[in-house]
Amino acid sequence: MSTEMKMSEVPFVGDTMPKLRAAAVQTAPVFLNRDATIEKMAAKTKEAKENGADIVVFPESFVPTFPLWCLFMPPVDQHPFYKRLFENAVAVPSPAFYRIARIARENKIFLSVGICEKSNDTFGTMWNSNLLFDREGNLIGHHRKPVHSAAAHLGREARLVLRRRLHSECSRHRDRPHRRSHLRREL
Repeated sequence: MSTEMKMSEVPFVGDTMPKLRAAAVQTAPVFLNRDATIEKMAAKTKEAKENGADIVVFPESFVPTFPLWCLFMPPVDQHPFYKRLFENAVAVPSPAFYRIARIARENKIFLSVGICEKSNDTFGTMWNSNLLFDREGNLIGHHRKPVHSAAAHLGREARLVLRRRLHSECSRHRDRPHRRSHLRREL
């Protein structure tokens, strides 16, 4: 009997991965309230751990909320919401950041959470960030993408539309300068 193994029978490193149970948390944040949302996250993480989860995953921009208002509100009405979003966003590092890390450490669990992140080095810049903590509460993953406001896009588009309209109206009424000045006053 031969003791040689066929190549197809040789186990390769990384072929087997450890099994783990993941919990995807589908719950609403406490709207624009960072501290209350983090407390809710602590309770949901503890509940998931008690049900056997090894990793708990929260939605994008869970803390303090995802800026859905930009989908249905005119840009001029969004400013108070963005101000509150910035006030409740999480700086990395900050006391709120360390509280999230402590949730992972206290539950001995991997924790992935979406936050609206702000920087102490900028005025008003925010990111939709994902933080990944290990079982000891160490940050092992940090991904950022910019938060875009609808006003930035709508403002540019609106300017283009108005510019086209102005050009069109002026072209039709070249010989009537009073019409052009009237149109400019409307805009």
